[in-house]
Amino acid sequence: MTPFYLCSNPAVVMPPEVAGCVYAFKKPRFFAMVERLGQVKPVSELSYAGANIIFSYGLDGEKPVDYLMAISDNIDNVKYDKLQKKLVKAVEWYVQVRGLEAKAKRSDFSILQDYNPRVPGVQLVRFMQTSEYLLSYGIGVKGFTTIEAVETFMRDQLQLPEAVVANGVINTDEVD
Repeated sequence: MTPFYLCSNPAVVMPPEVAGCVYAFKKPRFFAMVERLGQVKPVSELSYAGANIIFSYGLDGEKPVDYLMAISDNIDNVKYDKLQKKLVKAVEWYVQVRGLEAKAKRSDFSILQDYNPRVPGVQLVRFMQTSEYLLSYGIGVKGFTTIEAVETFMRDQLQLPEAVVANGVINTDEVD
Protein backbone atom coordinates (compact mmCIF):
# COMPACT_ATOMS: atom_id res chain seq x y z
CA MET A 1 0.00 0.00 0.00
CA THR A 2 1.26 3.48 -0.86
CA PRO A 3 1.95 5.80 2.12
CA PHE A 4 0.17 8.78 0.51
CA TYR A 5 -3.35 9.95 -0.32
CA LEU A 6 -4.41 12.60 -2.81
CA CYS A 7 -6.91 14.78 -0.92
CA SER A 8 -9.80 16.93 -2.05
CA ASN A 9 -12.90 18.51 -0.57
CA PRO A 10 -15.96 18.32 -2.82
CA ALA A 11 -17.60 21.16 -0.88
CA VAL A 12 -14.80 23.62 -1.66
CA VAL A 13 -13.44 24.83 -4.97
CA MET A 14 -9.64 24.82 -4.90
CA PRO A 15 -7.88 28.06 -5.85
CA PRO A 16 -6.71 27.84 -9.48
CA GLU A 17 -3.01 27.68 -8.56
CA VAL A 18 -3.51 24.63 -6.28
CA ALA A 19 -3.10 21.40 -8.21
CA GLY A 20 -3.78 19.13 -5.26
CA CYS A 21 -3.13 18.23 -1.65
CA VAL A 22 -1.17 15.22 -0.41
CA TYR A 23 -1.52 13.45 2.92
CA ALA A 24 1.37 11.27 4.09
CA PHE A 25 -0.20 8.90 6.61
CA LYS A 26 2.91 6.96 7.65
CA LYS A 27 5.49 8.67 9.87
CA PRO A 28 6.65 11.27 9.29
CA ARG A 29 3.06 12.34 8.64
CA PHE A 30 2.20 15.59 6.90
CA PHE A 31 -0.28 17.46 4.74
CA ALA A 32 1.20 19.23 1.73
CA MET A 33 -0.17 21.54 -0.92
CA VAL A 34 0.93 21.20 -4.55
CA GLU A 35 0.93 24.53 -6.39
CA ARG A 36 1.45 25.27 -10.09
CA LEU A 37 4.18 27.89 -10.30
CA GLY A 38 3.77 31.04 -12.35
CA GLN A 39 0.33 30.09 -13.65
CA VAL A 40 -1.91 32.40 -11.61
CA LYS A 41 0.17 34.77 -9.49
CA PRO A 42 3.73 35.98 -9.93
CA VAL A 43 6.41 33.70 -8.48
CA SER A 44 7.99 36.74 -6.84
CA GLU A 45 4.92 37.01 -4.53
CA LEU A 46 5.41 33.55 -3.01
CA SER A 47 6.59 33.26 0.57
CA TYR A 48 5.92 30.13 2.62
CA ALA A 49 7.42 28.80 5.82
CA GLY A 50 7.91 25.07 6.09
CA ALA A 51 9.60 22.17 4.32
CA ASN A 52 9.11 22.19 0.56
CA ILE A 53 10.37 20.90 -2.76
CA ILE A 54 10.23 22.40 -6.26
CA PHE A 55 9.79 19.98 -9.14
CA SER A 56 8.74 19.80 -12.78
CA TYR A 57 6.78 17.13 -14.53
CA GLY A 58 5.33 16.42 -17.93
CA LEU A 59 3.23 13.61 -19.36
CA ASP A 60 3.75 11.84 -22.68
CA GLY A 61 6.53 14.19 -23.76
CA GLU A 62 4.61 17.43 -23.08
CA LYS A 63 6.57 20.47 -21.90
CA PRO A 64 7.11 20.06 -18.13
CA VAL A 65 5.26 22.37 -15.76
CA ASP A 66 6.86 23.64 -12.54
CA TYR A 67 5.28 22.87 -9.17
CA LEU A 68 5.91 23.51 -5.50
CA MET A 69 5.01 20.90 -2.89
CA ALA A 70 4.95 22.69 0.46
CA ILE A 71 4.13 21.11 3.80
CA SER A 72 1.25 22.94 5.42
CA ASP A 73 1.01 20.68 8.49
CA ASN A 74 4.00 18.80 9.91
CA ILE A 75 1.89 16.46 12.07
CA ASP A 76 4.79 14.71 13.81
CA ASN A 77 6.98 17.85 14.13
CA VAL A 78 9.84 16.13 12.30
CA LYS A 79 13.01 18.03 11.41
CA TYR A 80 13.56 19.21 7.84
CA ASP A 81 16.21 16.64 6.87
CA LYS A 82 13.85 13.72 7.52
CA LEU A 83 10.95 15.46 5.79
CA GLN A 84 12.99 16.17 2.67
CA LYS A 85 13.51 12.49 1.89
CA LYS A 86 9.79 11.84 2.30
CA LEU A 87 8.95 14.85 0.10
CA VAL A 88 11.01 13.36 -2.74
CA LYS A 89 9.00 10.13 -2.40
CA ALA A 90 5.76 12.12 -2.29
CA VAL A 91 6.72 13.89 -5.55
CA GLU A 92 7.48 10.55 -7.24
CA TRP A 93 4.12 9.21 -6.08
CA TYR A 94 2.24 12.39 -7.05
CA VAL A 95 3.63 12.34 -10.61
CA GLN A 96 2.81 8.65 -10.94
CA VAL A 97 -0.79 9.21 -9.76
CA ARG A 98 -1.30 12.17 -12.11
CA GLY A 99 0.06 10.04 -14.95
CA LEU A 100 -2.39 7.25 -14.14
CA GLU A 101 -5.28 9.75 -13.95
CA ALA A 102 -4.40 11.10 -17.41
CA LYS A 103 -3.82 7.57 -18.78
CA ALA A 104 -0.36 8.74 -19.82
CA LYS A 105 2.08 6.27 -21.32
CA ARG A 106 5.03 8.15 -19.84
CA SER A 107 5.58 10.60 -17.02
CA ASP A 108 8.83 12.48 -16.52
CA PHE A 109 9.80 14.60 -13.56
CA SER A 110 12.85 16.37 -12.21
CA ILE A 111 13.87 17.98 -8.94
CA LEU A 112 16.08 21.05 -8.81
CA GLN A 113 19.85 20.85 -8.47
CA ASP A 114 21.23 22.30 -5.23
CA TYR A 115 22.56 25.85 -5.47
CA ASN A 116 25.93 24.90 -4.01
CA PRO A 117 27.21 21.55 -2.65
CA ARG A 118 28.14 23.31 0.60
CA VAL A 119 24.46 24.08 1.28
CA PRO A 120 22.40 20.98 0.45
CA GLY A 121 18.68 21.64 0.25
CA VAL A 122 19.03 25.20 -1.04
CA GLN A 123 17.79 25.53 -4.63
CA LEU A 124 17.24 28.54 -6.85
CA VAL A 125 15.19 28.63 -10.05
CA ARG A 126 14.87 31.48 -12.52
CA PHE A 127 11.63 31.75 -14.49
CA MET A 128 12.88 32.91 -17.86
CA GLN A 129 9.65 34.40 -19.21
CA THR A 130 9.17 36.74 -16.24
CA SER A 131 12.80 36.98 -15.01
CA GLU A 132 11.60 36.14 -11.50
CA TYR A 133 13.42 33.90 -9.03
CA LEU A 134 12.21 31.35 -6.51
CA LEU A 135 14.50 30.28 -3.66
CA SER A 136 13.80 27.06 -1.77
CA TYR A 137 15.85 26.91 1.42
CA GLY A 138 14.49 23.83 3.13
CA ILE A 139 12.42 25.44 5.83
CA GLY A 140 10.85 27.97 3.51
CA VAL A 141 10.43 29.23 -0.02
CA LYS A 142 10.53 32.85 -1.18
CA GLY A 143 10.11 34.63 -4.49
CA PHE A 144 12.17 37.57 -5.77
CA THR A 145 12.22 39.96 -8.73
CA THR A 146 16.01 40.32 -8.98
CA ILE A 147 19.11 38.18 -8.42
CA GLU A 148 20.52 40.96 -6.21
CA ALA A 149 17.54 40.56 -3.85
CA VAL A 150 18.09 36.78 -3.78
CA GLU A 151 21.78 37.20 -2.94
CA THR A 152 21.03 39.77 -0.22
CA PHE A 153 18.50 37.37 1.35
CA MET A 154 21.02 34.52 1.20
CA ARG A 155 23.67 36.60 2.96
CA ASP A 156 21.49 38.46 5.48
CA GLN A 157 18.71 35.99 6.32
CA LEU A 158 20.27 32.60 5.63
CA GLN A 159 23.73 33.73 6.83
CA LEU A 160 25.47 32.08 3.87
CA PRO A 161 29.11 33.06 3.30
CA GLU A 162 29.95 35.20 0.27
CA ALA A 163 31.93 32.30 -1.28
CA VAL A 164 28.73 30.20 -1.35
CA VAL A 165 26.47 33.02 -2.57
CA ALA A 166 28.87 33.92 -5.39
CA ASN A 167 29.26 30.34 -6.68
CA GLY A 168 25.89 28.74 -7.22
CA VAL A 169 23.78 26.92 -9.78
CA ILE A 170 20.68 28.75 -10.96
CA ASN A 171 18.15 26.29 -12.33
CA THR A 172 15.80 27.57 -15.05
CA ASP A 173 12.31 26.63 -16.13
CA GLU A 174 13.45 26.13 -19.73
CA VAL A 175 13.71 22.61 -21.10
CA ASP A 176 16.77 21.75 -23.20
